[in-house]
Amino acid sequence: MRNSSVAIDDTARPLAPPKSNNLLQRFVSAAVILPICIAVVWYGGWAFAVLLAVISAAMCWEWAGVCGADNRAIQGTMVAAAVAAPMGLQIYGFPAVAGAVAVGSAVVLILAMAKRAPNRWILIAGLPYVVFGIVSSGWLRGDDSTGLWTVLWLVAVVVATDVGAYFTGRAVGGPKLAPSVSPNKTWSGLLGGMACAGAAGWAMGNTVADGGTLLLVGVSMLLAVVAQFGDLIESKLKRHFDVKDASHLIPGHGGFLDRFDGYLTVMPAAALITVSVGESPITWQ
Repeated sequence: MRNSSVAIDDTARPLAPPKSNNLLQRFVSAAVILPICIAVVWYGGWAFAVLLAVISAAMCWEWAGVCGADNRAIQGTMVAAAVAAPMGLQIYGFPAVAGAVAVGSAVVLILAMAKRAPNRWILIAGLPYVVFGIVSSGWLRGDDSTGLWTVLWLVAVVVATDVGAYFTGRAVGGPKLAPSVSPNKTWSGLLGGMACAGAAGWAMGNTVADGGTLLLVGVSMLLAVVAQFGDLIESKLKRHFDVKDASHLIPGHGGFLDRFDGYLTVMPAAALITVSVGESPITWQ
């Protein structure tokens, strides 16, 4: 997957709107993927566990490819651990997730050392980063009383952040957010993403609790920042290895890492808030 033919230097090209066909591909892909994901989230149970396994496996495979680990044993181990974690969560709970990550990471380390794989520490870091990020959504969804609305709220927050940041950044421009990591991101885009995420939180508060809550709006805006941080982590990874996209599995978006990067930070953050407070933010009044 690491291919010099797709390598680019973002700093060498001007900020320009994407080609119309690429924008159409992005729209069509989102129009297909988002309803499917929402339907599976709504259904929950094993269907959601399978969806998480597919997404987690794809992301771990992409991570290994970006890091230049072309060895099939390494890729297979990461994919196996990525599949075992959400399945283990469904059957045995979170300890099974920790076990899958620990065993998978140990095996990947041994294989990476034996095969002299490059970038082994970045490679190994990808497994817990991806798996815990994805499986956190499964843990949140497991709450029978609030899990469904919590995950739907977080999906709405990440989507609103992406849309708001993209269009506000294009329309307003201005100072760059992190030019050395992602030259196209701007502070105006971040603020636009936060505003849209806050609106999503307000709408969800009205839907679930019959009245918008300022606390939920505030948490939604905070999670918008967390989502952008996840985006920057993936941008840093790709820039480090000089690749444009994690893969080409999703037309117009690149790979699963490119599409779901914000969830890898938002879901664990929401899970930590829930554990710390003792209840999901969706219930706050």
